[in-house]
Amino acid sequence: MKALCLLSSPELEREVRLALRLRWPDAEVSCLDDRRAFLRAAAEVEVAFLDDTTPGFHLVRETRAAAAECGVIVLTASPSDEEMLDVLDAGADDYLALPLSPALLIARLGALLRRITRANAEGEVVVRCGPLDINPGTHEAFVHGKALRLTPTEFNLLHHLAVARGGTMTAHALQKLVWECDEPIYLDTLRKYVQRLRKKLVQVSEPPELGIVAIRGVGYRLAYPHDAGRSA
Repeated sequence: MKALCLLSSPELEREVRLALRLRWPDAEVSCLDDRRAFLRAAAEVEVAFLDDTTPGFHLVRETRAAAAECGVIVLTASPSDEEMLDVLDAGADDYLALPLSPALLIARLGALLRRITRANAEGEVVVRCGPLDINPGTHEAFVHGKALRLTPTEFNLLHHLAVARGGTMTAHALQKLVWECDEPIYLDTLRKYVQRLRKKLVQVSEPPELGIVAIRGVGYRLAYPHDAGRSA
């Protein structure tokens, strides 16, 4: 497993390195302090670590643009819902509060790597829901032929909703599919990802033809014009 760090604190870099090697003893962890070198190297690793001081969300966006399949995790000393939404909207896959919990970092990174591996290994069967085409084999999604820019987690969530073809999926089922966790610790994170996906779907579909509908007390479903085609 290859990881890359661009963090403001050498001590935090050491903590990340030690945490990863607890679970992956042969992990290659590179720590850089140059922004350009970091962006060049990001395409060659499986996960990149940033913090919210190096230097804000622009670097998250640049990392996502430079390395579409790399997992991006942001570490923050002052977590808040507002910052979490900004970080996720910029293209990060996960957001962890400091001080660093090695056990939590290992668990969250392990789930992220499994999501990426599973998405890359699935067959190239396109799922079509109205104007939406989503291809798990190439990790691409299009609305009326226009590409959606999605993080691995966003893609995974949208894919599961598309496979349900308008059917309602419970929040618990989606959490288990996306984060591989039975405990209800990701339900608030799921809500935030749904908000992000709604925003991205509206941006590429005018007038809005796609949406994610919340079913109070149950979960979510993908809403789309069924007469535009439902076959895969």
